[in-house]
Amino acid sequence: MYHHPWIILIIRDALEKKCPTLNLDGEDSYVLDLCVEDYYSYIKFLRSNFREVEPFFSSNLDPFVDPQKIAQIHKFTILFVNLWWKKYLKRVKIVFKKPPNTIRKKIPTAFSPKEKEELLSLIINTLIKEGEICGTRIIANTLLAKHTPLKKIGPKEKVELTLKLIKEAKRLSRLHGPLLFLKPKMRKNFKPVNGKI
Repeated sequence: MYHHPWIILIIRDALEKKCPTLNLDGEDSYVLDLCVEDYYSYIKFLRSNFREVEPFFSSNLDPFVDPQKIAQIHKFTILFVNLWWKKYLKRVKIVFKKPPNTIRKKIPTAFSPKEKEELLSLIINTLIKEGEICGTRIIANTLLAKHTPLKKIGPKEKVELTLKLIKEAKRLSRLHGPLLFLKPKMRKNFKPVNGKI
């Protein structure tokens, strides 16, 4: 989905108001990137599940066409960022040491690229339905990489794996505490924005 520059500016401004110490051009740039990615995943979820929002979030939206619509989207975006920030503080933990790599970097070839993207969308939709709006694509990719076998599998196994991944996404959403461990770019006197190390 096309990322509208003016919406990214709204997200950026809202994040800086939530936490003025954020350096979104430096070591905290990942916060903006993550929020923008989650915002558009949420929009995609809304467009897929609620037809009435399709015209509201059209991909060719022009900020100079309908000022009233833009004002509504501005309000919606700020509301999303406020909710997202609460989830970020709960679900993201800043680490300074690289955690042990227990997940394969590359997703196995059990699925075609199209099947993989469809499955990722399904997992993300499941997470959002369960109330997760922070880091949904990262979580979905991690689940897929962790549970997908290295070899090719048949249609029956793909269905079983899909059900397993949905179940696992629901389980994760019910856990308390951090789900994402991120290592930001650091500078001298760096302080984590969520206070967790």
